[in-house]
Amino acid sequence: MFGILNVSVGINRVITDCDFHRAKVFDAQWKMTMDRIMGTDAEN
Repeated sequence: MFGILNVSVGINRVITDCDFHRAKVFDAQWKMTMDRIMGTDAEN
């Protein structure tokens, strides 16, 4: 019982870590995209 509970908690932690990493990567890509858009707007 407790073994199964620990495994499910571990899996949830791994999933949240992956989501957190994905969110950070997406945030960085979003900022780069916005910088590119703002940069091209400023040049034109």
